[in-house]
Amino acid sequence: MALRKFGNIYHILYRDLSGKVRTVTTGESDKKEALKKEKVWMATIKAERMKRKRGMNFLVPGTTPPSDEAIRAMEGNGKRVKLVDALELIKEKYNDKIPDNTRKSWQKFERDAGVKYMDEVTPLLAYDYLEKYYSKRAGKTYNNNKNYLNSVFKALLLDAGVERSPFDLIKNRKNNGKHQRPFSEKEFRRIFNATDEPWKSACMIAWFTGFRRETVFNLKYENIKDDIITVMPGKTARFGRAVRVPLHPQLKEYLSKLPKSPDGRVLGFDKRHTNGGAFNKYFGEILKKLNIESSEQGIVNFNSIRNSFISRCRAAGLKDHAIRGIVGHTDSEMTDLYSHDIDSAMQLKELPNIKL
Repeated sequence: MALRKFGNIYHILYRDLSGKVRTVTTGESDKKEALKKEKVWMATIKAERMKRKRGMNFLVPGTTPPSDEAIRAMEGNGKRVKLVDALELIKEKYNDKIPDNTRKSWQKFERDAGVKYMDEVTPLLAYDYLEKYYSKRAGKTYNNNKNYLNSVFKALLLDAGVERSPFDLIKNRKNNGKHQRPFSEKEFRRIFNATDEPWKSACMIAWFTGFRRETVFNLKYENIKDDIITVMPGKTARFGRAVRVPLHPQLKEYLSKLPKSPDGRVLGFDKRHTNGGAFNKYFGEILKKLNIESSEQGIVNFNSIRNSFISRCRAAGLKDHAIRGIVGHTDSEMTDLYSHDIDSAMQLKELPNIKL
């Protein structure tokens, strides 16, 4: 049908015997050589179709016979893995915890991919999907979603009857994302007083913990024990590492006055949408209304509260390794190794109260 280039290598786009669109590598970086191989491949496929019509079994030259497991999956005997069943299968067979970001990315993929089974996802389909939904986003967002989807495929290669994840061939994008600048205490007070629930309380939690939006809204009362908050944010779940944050006295008093929630989440008392899109739109409008703008220091968004938290921890003299353990950073430039030195982190309780 056509040649497509992934990285420096050309791949052949074709329809297999069942009519499904597939890709196969030519192993060539030179287009002329790739076209020669494409011509041979397409002629071979055509010959195979003719022989199948006559009831003859025929293997395409130059290919490796599929394993018995792959044959059973392709024969449609009920063992093919549906996209919609993939996450449950991982939990059932391997007892792996699925991070929230991976779950959300996969659920979007299963909804929008346009195919039903994992063995129908070709490298071309995977590439086109990422281009359609993430090419205009920051490189970090593109790469993260590619990696989330790749991890699901890699966990189920044998179950799905595929030899390699279709996302393996896709290169990461350069990250052009901008850093956030911290809010001043005055700016935070203005934001806090201008917001409604549950966003008001979300701001307060982030101010004293440095949590990202997702962690803030998923925080449960069971995560708080002996005045220590222990959570595993989506960003750190892939490393299997939790973060531990001492509960600041002002935050403890604030949380004690919140309405109780039926689902155990600290902010579960309000059922309005708090997903990324809805929250970012709301928070962005608040910042615009208050004329709190980006500057040469960086952009402003909800994560700026996290930057404010780190700045305040440093100003209070907290050790770098304690800050890293609190905020869950693994890169030295972002603040690198995790730490469970909770004794050093206890100094967090000495951060000054904020006058609201």
